[in-house]
Amino acid sequence: MPLFFKKKNFIVLFSLLGLQFLALSLQLPQGKERSFLENLVFEVISNVESGLTFVFQGAGELWHDYLDLRQAREENEKLRKENITLTQQNLLLKELLARLEKSATARKILQEINRDIVIAQVIGLDPANFFRTLVINRGRAQGLKPNMVVLNERGQLVGRVIKPVSWLAATVQLVTDSSFAASVRTEKKNLVGILAGNGHGRCFLKYILETEKDIEVGEEIVTTGYDGIYFPGIPVGRISAIYSGQGLFKRILVQPYFSFRQLEVVAVVKTSSKEIF
Repeated sequence: MPLFFKKKNFIVLFSLLGLQFLALSLQLPQGKERSFLENLVFEVISNVESGLTFVFQGAGELWHDYLDLRQAREENEKLRKENITLTQQNLLLKELLARLEKSATARKILQEINRDIVIAQVIGLDPANFFRTLVINRGRAQGLKPNMVVLNERGQLVGRVIKPVSWLAATVQLVTDSSFAASVRTEKKNLVGILAGNGHGRCFLKYILETEKDIEVGEEIVTTGYDGIYFPGIPVGRISAIYSGQGLFKRILVQPYFSFRQLEVVAVVKTSSKEIF
């Protein structure tokens, strides 16, 4: 209890004892009736004593109420913190479970490709341009090297490993990077061109002649393997728009299959296209 309340209680108690003593002295038999003045003093003292007793009891009850309220607030704050902790733990467990499920799904799908793969988590994006590079939590310790192909959980092209590659992390160049290039073809008509990123979430299909008629929106684009990096047949995306009348070649936009919002798990193919074919 604070020192203020201790001193206050002592003063009140001392006052009560003094008044009680005075009241008792007035009640002692004197052998005659009390005078009007004695009765008046007795009445005043009794009322003061009663008032002080009420105040003292009220102060005590108020102090106990304060302590109870403080304890209740502390318990509520403790429960609130515990609730926040449990909520965060629940979210983390859900996130961990979701990632484990995605990793299992990715491995199951990608094992059908029959390649030596490493499953990795995306741990960072290029702060200057999200469509340029990302960072994964696998590196030289898992045998990763530059130019290894990176796929999403469905076996669709995401990009390739580039420098720097540290012991437990690696940089991945995305197909949407403006400096990205890969030899690709159209799935139906087998028209060969170069896929390049536009730096804004999409790609260009370059070097398709303006006179070419056998190409249409919605057609799938896959890798050819001619560049010596990406083995043939990897799904890349679909043609989203075709613009003609702008020179010798058509201007063709390609929407990649992988989604930035869902890109949490990737697979790095450790075997190069030269070793496979």
